[in-house]
Amino acid sequence: MILNHRIKKFYNFHVSRMRMMKIKVLFTRKYFLFLVFILFFALSILPHLGVKYNTIKKQSVIHEIGYCYTVTFPLQIFTRGDTSDTPDVSDLRLFEDGKEIGIPHSIHDDIRTKGGGRYSHWWKSLYFSASDNSDPGANSKVYHTRYMRVIPLWLRVVSIIFVIYSLVTFVHLYAPSIKSFAINTLVNTIRLIFSAPFRKFIINTLVNLLLLCVSITFCLVMAEMLLRVFKPVEFRVRGNAINLNSLKNMKTIIENTKLKKLDKVITVTTNSVGLRGEDPPYPFEAYLTIIAVGGSTTECGYLSNGKDWPLALGEKLKKSFRRVWMNNAGLNGHSTFGHMYLVRDYISFIHPKIILFMVGINDSHGLDIYNNYDKGIIDIVNEARRNQFLGKPPFSVKTFLVKLKTGGFSNYAAEYSDLVSFLLTINRSYRARKGGLGHIEVDFIKLPHLEVDEQARQALLDEHREKYVKLYKTRLEALLDLTQSFGIEPVLITSTALWGYGRDDITGQDIGTWQYDTIYNYGLLWDKLELYNDITRQVGAEKGLCVIDLAHEMPKSSAYYYDAIHFTNLGADKCAEIISQLLTPYLQKKYPGYAK
Repeated sequence: MILNHRIKKFYNFHVSRMRMMKIKVLFTRKYFLFLVFILFFALSILPHLGVKYNTIKKQSVIHEIGYCYTVTFPLQIFTRGDTSDTPDVSDLRLFEDGKEIGIPHSIHDDIRTKGGGRYSHWWKSLYFSASDNSDPGANSKVYHTRYMRVIPLWLRVVSIIFVIYSLVTFVHLYAPSIKSFAINTLVNTIRLIFSAPFRKFIINTLVNLLLLCVSITFCLVMAEMLLRVFKPVEFRVRGNAINLNSLKNMKTIIENTKLKKLDKVITVTTNSVGLRGEDPPYPFEAYLTIIAVGGSTTECGYLSNGKDWPLALGEKLKKSFRRVWMNNAGLNGHSTFGHMYLVRDYISFIHPKIILFMVGINDSHGLDIYNNYDKGIIDIVNEARRNQFLGKPPFSVKTFLVKLKTGGFSNYAAEYSDLVSFLLTINRSYRARKGGLGHIEVDFIKLPHLEVDEQARQALLDEHREKYVKLYKTRLEALLDLTQSFGIEPVLITSTALWGYGRDDITGQDIGTWQYDTIYNYGLLWDKLELYNDITRQVGAEKGLCVIDLAHEMPKSSAYYYDAIHFTNLGADKCAEIISQLLTPYLQKKYPGYAK
């Protein structure tokens, strides 16, 4: 009896255990099928699978030609490389020691001959170069890639089919319950919609929204019309587009009461192409045509025509050359980013023989770091090159989409709306003044002095070396390549300022310790500016261009400046004299037919 009882107990235990295992297996199957459904549903609706980082192994790097090295990606399910049909589809980005480098989608010949961190993700391979043109397979730097994991079309189609099949099966199994629930929900919704209180609420809400929309639209239209009629501000920049057409043949008289070092009455005029200087001569090709491009230090907006350094330079060059035409295209606040737009959208159509670029000072303020605008410019330049290589028009609908994406809707709308452009101009003026780029005369005698700690000084300079200087080099190279692609010869001029070291001959004070703000003194600002000037010198030497080192030639004297960076009449004339002395030998050699 005892034995039979134990056998029965053992049997019942194992039978119950097997039943539990069966239930568990069934539950596990349903859970697994549910997870599969969720997975395929996600694959059918998600735009991508997130960002992926891959470290490039040194042993996988293969030298191709020149500065170009390649790495092959054997398994590429979730990323796409460029092809001849889609030359810019890849979103892969290359990093060197944690910092993004180079220009993506570069032409392979440029990677081989120029290097400088350029790269191209082509099919299953990455063609790239080191930022210093060293061997990335042997140097001490770490390279990794970042790309967005894209869901392939075939996998998305399979997922959609599976999801549809699962939903159809579910509806087929539970159709009666679903049908009853749907009918009841529909009936109750219809009753609610056609009830009198709900109809009244909807009508009142729609009427109020319509009145609000009409009022806002009316106010915006009236503001737009007023700005178009009265034009309180002429827009030289509309969004991200240069607009000099509205400035053609204009004369501006400024009654100066604040800048004591300048003329009391300042007269600024523009010619038939919207620039300062004489109208383009005829025949244009027969003249030595030069345009100066830069920021406010080139524009000299508070100096009368002929006293700004570009036009003063033109008069000095006429003593050594025949048929000289010089214009001033400086624009207040512009950096290398804005210069690209100016050259591409405007100066390329005038097509002078030479462009003088005074660059660096506005880039050194960190206002134009590698943001969407700069990325958009570089993408547009790369697209123009690719289209030229493929025999297509240089700019297309792709350019429009890049401009809309990178510049934002507000910048795109500003190209067509005076109201939006006016608001953006106010915002940019505020940011420029906040960044210390306004025009306010400085009393150098009363300037306080500031000693900057050496550790803080090095930290600020290192920040610019790591974040901004390399990106400035990328923009400057793109600007010069763009200029040369139009058959125009670029000449570089290093930026100068009163910032620096030594004793001012007017006040007798130490320039280097003059306080600029709570962080910078004039000495530290000069050291920062020289980081960018060094890049200007380096890029000019690499490309075999004429570089006028105004930064080292211009004397440090407060007589030449009414603030830290802007010239007085005397300073602009001194600047023109130095540039004329250094530019004349180059022009005599390059264009001997114009020499007297």
